[in-house]
Amino acid sequence: MKNKLFSILLLLTLILTSCASKAPINETETNSVAETNATVEEVSSELTISSMKGPTGMSLAPLKEEGYNISIKGSIEEQMAAIQKDEADVFLIPSNLYAKLQNKSGNLKLLAPNVGMALSLVGQHEINSVEELKGKTIALTGQGAMPEVILRTLLKSFNMEDEVNLNFVKDPTEAVPMLIKDENSFALLPEPFATAVLSKNENLLKVIDLKEIWKEKELPNIITSVIVAKSDVYESKKDDIDAFVTDYQNKIVDFVNSPLSSTNVNYGKAIEELDIIKAPIAIKSIPSIEFLGDVNNYKEDLKAFLEYVLELNPELIGGKVPDME
Repeated sequence: MKNKLFSILLLLTLILTSCASKAPINETETNSVAETNATVEEVSSELTISSMKGPTGMSLAPLKEEGYNISIKGSIEEQMAAIQKDEADVFLIPSNLYAKLQNKSGNLKLLAPNVGMALSLVGQHEINSVEELKGKTIALTGQGAMPEVILRTLLKSFNMEDEVNLNFVKDPTEAVPMLIKDENSFALLPEPFATAVLSKNENLLKVIDLKEIWKEKELPNIITSVIVAKSDVYESKKDDIDAFVTDYQNKIVDFVNSPLSSTNVNYGKAIEELDIIKAPIAIKSIPSIEFLGDVNNYKEDLKAFLEYVLELNPELIGGKVPDME
């Protein structure tokens, strides 16, 4: 408490010193400024945000210098343990995990969407249409997981469910030798790993823009991860958590609009400092990741997307589309 009081007094002193050399300021205005800054400090510094490596954690780069306590987990298992132990106030998690947990306990507050499409189709040469994949082999990880759901949904929209060979690998790195050896093979790789692969293999490239194809087919908006809090935590820290969500949504716009700007060079550094991936790869991968800000009707979008997941793999979301708080 003493430290906090000292910080506020020091902040007030700095404000008064700065303003004295510029223009007179009355006591009411001074108190207002001090209270405002103290509130910002309190809201940001007292919240702990838990995410995982990959796009979810990358999305927090614009907030790294805002005073939030950001904790990056190395795996989904670590993130689930953090949720169970209440190690954070806010969690960034896969949308299917949210559905599964919500179906099980019903105690999660859905706050915002986080990431949409975060997959890239990689091969030796560009293609102009998904139809060119007929008879080809696509390597991907996670049989029954979200990448397969997204790929099968896309293929189904072209009536090609049975015309592409799917080769499931344990790890994305296993797909790389196949891509180099066979020019007619492709791999569906998660970002930013896909960008890292391309940086080391000049003969490989992203063969088509999956985000654009998805939109052209008018499929439900993809929401692969979301921002949540436990309901009781949200109720006890509602103002702080709402302020964080607003802060996140405002800053994510700048994060995605200028991927090669000096601003995003700073974001790249922040991503590396969060121990997610090296800055050069982070910067190059940003345009290939669909970061989501303030999305209208996102709960309806998520429900529609999860309906597709339910059709292809009910177990992935806990057997049904959950009620969304």
